[in-house]
Amino acid sequence: MLRRKSSILLVLLAIMLMILPAHALELRGFPSSPSFFTLTMPGQAAPALSPSGQGRLYFDSTSNTFRLSQHGGAYIDLMGSGSGNAPVDATYVTQTPNATLTAEQALSALGTGYLKVTTGTGVLSSQAIPFPVADGGTGLTAGTSGGILGYTATGTLASSALLTANALVLGGGAGVTPTALASLGTTTTLLHGNAAGPPTFGAVSLTADVSGILPGANGGTSNGFFAVAGPTTSLKTFTFPDASSTVAVTSNTLAVFAATTSAQLAGVISDETGIGVAVFGTAPTFTTNITVPLVIGGTGVGSNITYKSTTGTGTSTGIAHQWTGGTDGATVIMTMLNDGRVRVQTNRNPFLDDSNGINIFGMNSTGKLFIGSGFSQIGTGGNLDVGDVSNAGGGSTLNVKGNAAIGATYWASAAPTDGMIVEGNVGFGTQTGFGTGLTRGFSQGIGVAPSTSPADVFQIWVADTDGAGTAGWWGRDEGGSIYRMGNNRIDINGSYFFRNGTGFTMQLVGTPTANRAFTFPDVASDTVALLAATQTLTNKTVSGAATGSTVTRGTGSGTGTIVTVANINTTAVGNVGVGEDDLITYALDANSLSANGKTIRIRAWGTAANNANAKTVKVLFGTATVLTTALTVSVADSWWVEVLVVRTGASAQDIVARLEETGSNAMDMEISTATQTDTAAITIKLTGTATADNDIVQEGMLVEFLN
Repeated sequence: MLRRKSSILLVLLAIMLMILPAHALELRGFPSSPSFFTLTMPGQAAPALSPSGQGRLYFDSTSNTFRLSQHGGAYIDLMGSGSGNAPVDATYVTQTPNATLTAEQALSALGTGYLKVTTGTGVLSSQAIPFPVADGGTGLTAGTSGGILGYTATGTLASSALLTANALVLGGGAGVTPTALASLGTTTTLLHGNAAGPPTFGAVSLTADVSGILPGANGGTSNGFFAVAGPTTSLKTFTFPDASSTVAVTSNTLAVFAATTSAQLAGVISDETGIGVAVFGTAPTFTTNITVPLVIGGTGVGSNITYKSTTGTGTSTGIAHQWTGGTDGATVIMTMLNDGRVRVQTNRNPFLDDSNGINIFGMNSTGKLFIGSGFSQIGTGGNLDVGDVSNAGGGSTLNVKGNAAIGATYWASAAPTDGMIVEGNVGFGTQTGFGTGLTRGFSQGIGVAPSTSPADVFQIWVADTDGAGTAGWWGRDEGGSIYRMGNNRIDINGSYFFRNGTGFTMQLVGTPTANRAFTFPDVASDTVALLAATQTLTNKTVSGAATGSTVTRGTGSGTGTIVTVANINTTAVGNVGVGEDDLITYALDANSLSANGKTIRIRAWGTAANNANAKTVKVLFGTATVLTTALTVSVADSWWVEVLVVRTGASAQDIVARLEETGSNAMDMEISTATQTDTAAITIKLTGTATADNDIVQEGMLVEFLN
């Protein structure tokens, strides 16, 4: 009965809502019947959208959710589907995670730090301490005690160094924190500015810090006059006519005074030609002698003294200067003539020793020395010594102690110590001259062979080399061996070491005792016949023309090319963990494949572990992969690789590669082409792709040139 009445009541309420749309619907139940507070809506399909200015609510039978349309808008869920769900658009901040909330941020899931809300999304995130400058913090966890913060960049704060108590703080400029002025000064110093650096404390400088006349209040005189104490107790006043006047002091020269004539100066000097020797006449008479025999031209590097014997023309043989000695100057020592010649008195044995000049020895009544234009001559019995020599003189007509340089250009060059450099040709012995066009050459005439061999000396002379008058060089060492070079031959003690001709033999000393003779049929031949039955080449390097050379097979007529080993490597290398790893690698030299047909043979070998891991071996020639083989698993396996690389053109190769296994007797062969640049180095390597360490181990690799 009550339920029926409730239904009737709901119908009446609905009718009232339609009649009175401006009034709110209010449901009230009975306190004794709590169930009357329940409003139940059956599920249904989505009705039409709400009209403009209205809302519409229904329970959707498909999604089992309350759905709402407002002002003609699309239906949206009020809450999530299922039981116990929160509203769809709600976000919760919880202390610990709650699985029933779809949009939740648990504080316990955040890291240690402070909380930050991301602008726009409202997402909470934990941030590490310290607070960054961008969030209003300092970005610092510590600073210098007594320091201050300063920006070292637009977003960076830093602590300055300790700022001394009572010190002035100086700005550091961009990127630098402030610092304290190093000094606090004293009671007697002032702060001085500095346009190029920090200011400094210093005493007041009356020259640099003060301009003009110092006022009396500041300890000055307030005027340009000053008083000095005289010989008596009274003060003496000196007045300067104007600011530009100067005062002469005892350290000044007479140049500070107005121009003074000789007559004016002579009027204040009482002993004109006395000890002071002041001369004011054009031909003065000295009343005293010049007692110190020293004449100095000046103190400068270029100072000199000029003597002039006459202002007239003068005769060429006239005497310009003359030095005398003996009793009262009765003996003429040396005379200098007007034409530049110097004559030293004859019938003497004078010795002129100037440490910076010339040493002349041995001049007597028959000796003479002329040095002038066009000739120099040393008289009979005399000699000429050059250098730092002794009074006794050298043992030859010309003696040079030191080095010498000869030539228009070489004379200014430094010759080797105790040596000589000559700019032109040099000739020795009796010879007929120099060949046409010879420059800076050496010519030596026919000489006589020595009969002895001095120790530590190699002697050279010129003599006939073939009995037909062909001159050549001969030499003799300290052991007595004779060397001959000339007429297209070189020999030692009569045995040819080399001779240009037909059918001659060159003897080479072998090891340890036997000689080997190499016969060259003619000078144009490019082959060598070994005269001995067996020849062994040990640790020899063959290069250049040896590439592509052939050898005879046995005693037959067939020949074959030489096979050479480029590299052999037997250091085992295994793979490391999962993935592909390089095994043994070799860098083939640039231009090894320099011509078509040249071939490289590569041989490699290794093992594989007995497990189920997949294993793959690759062979690479440069960047080209020429062989890829998956090895057999779950067997104790050994494998062997052979690759032939043949040049077919410039940076073009034909390649055949094969791999054989012993564990399964399997073989893989691949034929390919490559375009590796043969003028550059080419990397040859194997790689292994596996799972565990040393699933694949390469034990060695051999690289050979087949021609």
